[in-house]
Amino acid sequence: MKSKLAALSMALAVGLVSGCGGGGGDGTTQASGGSSGTASPAAPGTTPSTPVTPVTPPTTTNPPATVTELQTTKALLKSALADGGAPTTMTSPPIITAGTANMPSTIKDSTLVPPNDPSLRYIGAMETAGTAFPDDLLVKNTAVNYGGLGRDSNVYYIEFVTDAPTFEILVKGNYQISAHRILVDGQYASTTPVAYPDDGNLYLTRVDFQGARKSRKIRIETPNMRFGGLRIAPGDSVTAPPVVPKVRAVILGDSITEGMAGLGYSFDNYAAKLGYLVGWNDMYQSGVGSTGYLAAPAPKLKFRDRVATDVYPFKPHVVVIAGGLNDACTSTDEFKAEATALFDDVQKNLPNTVVFVVGPWSPGCELQAHQDAIKAAVGTRANFYFIDNMAEQWQTGTGNVANPKGDGNSDIYISADGVHPTPAGHIYLAGKMADAVRKVVSTF
Repeated sequence: MKSKLAALSMALAVGLVSGCGGGGGDGTTQASGGSSGTASPAAPGTTPSTPVTPVTPPTTTNPPATVTELQTTKALLKSALADGGAPTTMTSPPIITAGTANMPSTIKDSTLVPPNDPSLRYIGAMETAGTAFPDDLLVKNTAVNYGGLGRDSNVYYIEFVTDAPTFEILVKGNYQISAHRILVDGQYASTTPVAYPDDGNLYLTRVDFQGARKSRKIRIETPNMRFGGLRIAPGDSVTAPPVVPKVRAVILGDSITEGMAGLGYSFDNYAAKLGYLVGWNDMYQSGVGSTGYLAAPAPKLKFRDRVATDVYPFKPHVVVIAGGLNDACTSTDEFKAEATALFDDVQKNLPNTVVFVVGPWSPGCELQAHQDAIKAAVGTRANFYFIDNMAEQWQTGTGNVANPKGDGNSDIYISADGVHPTPAGHIYLAGKMADAVRKVVSTF
């Protein structure tokens, strides 16, 4: 690998990552540091002179949850509520500077912490970003099954601890999916993300604590940036976060779970926010637009056809199933049968997982029959909890932000397309979901 990178005059001695998880360490593992020198990414069109065989990624220390009984899960969810809350923003944040294309590192004699280093912990199903340079040196999340469109991501997270006064994040320019923002010890350095043009170049985002050396826990959140690791100064350390009890959650849904419908970044949607609010600190999202219990425009997959890839492999403590809006044109009987089949399958494969089921995000009476069908399919299952958003009138009125009617909160919370939540709507929806979850979990 070093000969390849030397031929490219690069300092990116990275291994390739494949499979689920990627990263780990026991809280004391220190980054190996990679190669030294300036971080001068070669032009993305450069061809490597020496082929390299991908290395095997380290075993994660944040494996899928193994739950022995339902009560164990319930106790974990209850204790997690105490840690829940929306992250605040730092009053004295580091200076975050977006880099320019293929720029050298701004850190003297910097070394690389490659993306498969055991000091980096991922909440995502990480794989090598591609086979051609520079994607063969980068990783991406593949936790969401888009059927014939391949595997992709809604959002993923990178966590580590560092004492570095300054570090850099190596990213490929991919417009919105390259967006990323940083939390330091649980607070946002800035709620405004850094993003780069869709030009395929490599960029370094500089995070500068202005000389203050201190151990800090860092979390990076991103839709699906192609990540090439971290650059740090000689003597700086990067270690894996301490192993603490984590609530692993998967939210299965449609476009509302997927993202922001062009109104923002996916890490700002209700699903990502819900995880913070209720202390689910190991959150996976599987949202695919236009899908539902039955809805699955080719080549996408309906919910039941996604659970084997997007839910079961992660063995979550909790699952949220949120959908039905795209099933409005299906017959109620057929819809109920499919919901029942899905819930039967989930209960069989995850007997010790708590499952929350919420109906369509719509106040319309045309979906009430489908809402009732979902409720009936949930029935009295021991580990299933139905959240009746329609009966509680989470969404009211007939307007939207482009055409307000003055008859309900849809004037604020529904976007101009009349379907998807606005950014304010996602905040509101996350809050309502969190309230419903707390109400149930408090009874455990």
